[in-house]
Amino acid sequence: RPGARANHHRPPRQALSPATSPAPTPSAARKSAMSHPIRTLYLAGPMSGLPQFNYPAFGHAAVTLRGLGYAVLNPADNPLPPCGGTWQGWMRAAITQLVQADAVAFLPGWELSAGATLERDLAHRLAMPCMRVDDIGPCTRPAGHKGDCGEAKVVGKAKAAPTE
Repeated sequence: RPGARANHHRPPRQALSPATSPAPTPSAARKSAMSHPIRTLYLAGPMSGLPQFNYPAFGHAAVTLRGLGYAVLNPADNPLPPCGGTWQGWMRAAITQLVQADAVAFLPGWELSAGATLERDLAHRLAMPCMRVDDIGPCTRPAGHKGDCGEAKVVGKAKAAPTE
């Protein structure tokens, strides 16, 4: 009928399987995304309900990864959101950071965190590489280069991805 809204068919949502590891199982889209240099990492992990919101673990991981040559986007460094600090406000700030990164680095215990699993799901939807903080090796860069690190090198076995 004229003027009526078109009934766009959406495929049914697939159930998410329980995640055991944050590293992606490469699909064609993810393989393409993983082939570009990784310079900037977003840190994801548990915060809510932990002592000091787990900020010490986030800070330690950020220092370690920066020492390996990466730029690190650390949600523990974010200022209080305008909403006054609700979970939703903190997540909005975190997601703003996540989408600016080349890949997501997960702290231990991420799979028990509603926020980190949301970040993992978003990263997968955006075909962003995901890896465990402990599996990340030095960022490679040309000798004498002081800018971006160039290509990241993930050492060790690639972990199975949390998939849909």
